[in-house]
Amino acid sequence: MALSVVLVGCQSFDTNAPADWVMKGRVVVKTAQSSQRLSVFWRQNQNDFEILLSGTLGTSVARLVSEQGVHYVDLPGKPRQYSDSVESLLFDTTGLNLPVRALLPVLSGEVKDGVFDGWQVSIQAFDEQNRPQRLVVHELALGESIEIRLTVTEWL
Repeated sequence: MALSVVLVGCQSFDTNAPADWVMKGRVVVKTAQSSQRLSVFWRQNQNDFEILLSGTLGTSVARLVSEQGVHYVDLPGKPRQYSDSVESLLFDTTGLNLPVRALLPVLSGEVKDGVFDGWQVSIQAFDEQNRPQRLVVHELALGESIEIRLTVTEWL
C-alpha cells in the first residue's frame, strides 16, 4: 500500500520529448498572507508546454500541461482537470498564482521586460548566454499584492 502512495505522488518529466527550451529552477510566490517555495521544471515546445512543480524533498505539487490548446493539470491522487485558462486552472486546483503566459515571452527570449496580462515582469540577472536567470514578477491589479521570484538554476 505504501508503494502505491509513493508512485501516485511522483510526476515524470519526459526528457525524450522535443523542446525549444527546457529550464530548471526555483520559484517563490509571496502574498501578504503566505510564501510558497517550489522547484520548477519547464519544457517549452513552440506553443505547447509542460511545467512540473514540486515542493520540499521533491514532493510533487502539480504537473501543468498545454498541448495543442488543451490545458490540464495532474495533481497527486486526483483526477486530471481541464480548463480554458492555464492560470485559472493552476490557481483553482493548487491555490498557486503563477502567471505562465506573462513569463513565457521573457523566458523564451522574445522580450526582456514588460507588462503582460496584468503582470510586470523584470529580469534581474542573465546567465553567460544572455538567457534570463533571475526574474521578479508583480501583479498590477488592485487588491492583494503578489510578488513572484523565479531563479533559473539550469537551462537544459
